[in-house]
Amino acid sequence: MPSTGPRAAIASLLAALALATTLVVPAAAQAPTPGSTPGSSPTALATPVLSVRRAPEFLRSQAIDAAVEQQVAPVLADVPEQSCLAITDHGRDVTGVRRDLPLIPASVNKLLTTDAAVAVLGPTATLDTVVRADAAPGPDGVVAGNLYLVGGGDPLLFTEGFRVTLKDEDQIQTDFAAVADAVAAAGITEVRGGIVGDESRYD
Repeated sequence: MPSTGPRAAIASLLAALALATTLVVPAAAQAPTPGSTPGSSPTALATPVLSVRRAPEFLRSQAIDAAVEQQVAPVLADVPEQSCLAITDHGRDVTGVRRDLPLIPASVNKLLTTDAAVAVLGPTATLDTVVRADAAPGPDGVVAGNLYLVGGGDPLLFTEGFRVTLKDEDQIQTDFAAVADAVAAAGITEVRGGIVGDESRYD
């Protein structure tokens, strides 16, 4: 049996107050924004916007650079005064010594030439030295005119006599004697003209 006393009146009043409160609360307060807790203050950033911690690649490159400098320090200490050395990483300067010293490239050009040759020709390409003559040799193997050695760009083609003058006598070479052996194997016994070196390929 429903109660009609003071308790029923109080319950009705509380229900009415609750309904009234619900109706007057602003919509923004009823639906908190995602990720926020009603009544909480904004969370402060743990890492400043301009902190280097937001650029881990930069920090990593700095650590690598420091390790490289430590490893090459003994080499840099022994670089002669009339030499320079620069170590870069994709165009970014890492370390070196006398990097702005102007010098004649000299044999260092061989490194650039070799790199370009491998990139353009491929690692399996060969540089051939070709032997030609003004006319075919006679039945007796005699060449009446000149014999031409047409260079193909082999940088290691030199004689045994030249090799022993090198600081590194174990340097690999294309023995010039092998060219003479190939001429003899082709049946040529005598050249009555001259032996002419032809480097016109690179003119």
